[in-house]
Amino acid sequence: MSERQNQRLTEAETSVQGNLQCLDDTISSFFMNMPNEIIYMIIALVPRPWKHSLGSTCKFLSMLTMGELRTRLEGPDRTKFLTTLQKDVPNTYYCYCCARLRPLDPKHEWKTQHHTGGTSDFKNSRWLPDIHHILHVQLPKDLFLFLSKANISFMEPYLVMNQHFLGPSHGLPLQSLERYEAFETVLELKECLNYRGQFKNYRKYMIQTDLEPCLGRKTQLPGKSLDTVPRGKDAWRFTFQMTPKIIDDKLYISRAYTVVGPWVPEEDLKRLIETMAVPLCSHLSCAASPLCCHQGTDEPKPRFPFIHARQLVYCDWADTREMIVQHADHGSCVLCSTDYETSLEQNKMLNETKFQITTWHCLGSCRSPDDELWTHIVSSGDHPCLWASQITYVSDDGAQSPVHRYTPRRDTNFPSRFQDYTCLIPESYVGAVRRNFEAACSE
Repeated sequence: MSERQNQRLTEAETSVQGNLQCLDDTISSFFMNMPNEIIYMIIALVPRPWKHSLGSTCKFLSMLTMGELRTRLEGPDRTKFLTTLQKDVPNTYYCYCCARLRPLDPKHEWKTQHHTGGTSDFKNSRWLPDIHHILHVQLPKDLFLFLSKANISFMEPYLVMNQHFLGPSHGLPLQSLERYEAFETVLELKECLNYRGQFKNYRKYMIQTDLEPCLGRKTQLPGKSLDTVPRGKDAWRFTFQMTPKIIDDKLYISRAYTVVGPWVPEEDLKRLIETMAVPLCSHLSCAASPLCCHQGTDEPKPRFPFIHARQLVYCDWADTREMIVQHADHGSCVLCSTDYETSLEQNKMLNETKFQITTWHCLGSCRSPDDELWTHIVSSGDHPCLWASQITYVSDDGAQSPVHRYTPRRDTNFPSRFQDYTCLIPESYVGAVRRNFEAACSE
């Protein structure tokens, strides 16, 4: 070994003490014993983020990469470097809002961490579908607060999966995504507030309610304290429960909305369900279509309840038949990894009505807000024909199956009816999210 190489190796081994963990001894010795010219050639081929990473390992490599270190990393290069660096720095996380490493306390949930207030200012930062509905009945403000509890900031699943992949000091526990909310109220369902005589196109009365302002409310719902108290005689009790699981390095979420109240005529219940319009995902909502929506029209009355496509609600060319996805009590969204099930029970003898919606979602590994499965979940789009195309997905049986992807383009070859997109999801894939979740629960 030459004197120059001996000197270089000694300096490198000395400078690494007290810094980030270096390469193991065998690889380090082999690398450091190479001629400078070879090392320069290797560094020239390394992407910029990894040059910065290499330069941070010891003083000698820092000198070799000094030219690169003078240039500030921006955009994707900065993200790659800092998301890699966070693996070696406990109790920190990379913030996609400000593109910096931030302190993390793994013992506290996300909403009590520092800097949570500004982490909604980046693309795909939040999953909180708004409500597309007709105001048939007057709903209390607490109901919209209740529906807003389904909100998920990307940083929550991101940090949960950080802990799964990197260890306890790098993220939040899976339990931090568990939610349970409940409240009780009395509702007047007898008369429709929206219908004011005969009209042919009732959809002009449909409105969009943004739930994001509810996130700033300090009001606390009763929650689990209601479990020990019997429901009031004429009251309606609303409960929401969210359960997370990690399956095959992917985050799965189960959501259950339950509405229990007194027995009421079918039309009254339809008005309540249509006004709530609980979003199953960013693309589907639960609807009911009471008779007042069909006064003066010859449109067929859909079976109750049903699922409709949220994107087609405001289109002038879309009639009710095109809005309806399916009447079945269970199914899947063809535009994201969501399965759902609805159930309705009414017992006049017991004076009870019970309506339940359960959804299952696969959010993926949540390594970036641009990850495909997360993007599918949070993106709503304007109309399916603007962005649907096919990609390859490996289904449960190992076969490669065509699935959808969001691609910003207009293609007239795609159907305008939402339900025609079921052809993009083969039968081997439909219901896979629910099957995977339930299989994990039974283990």
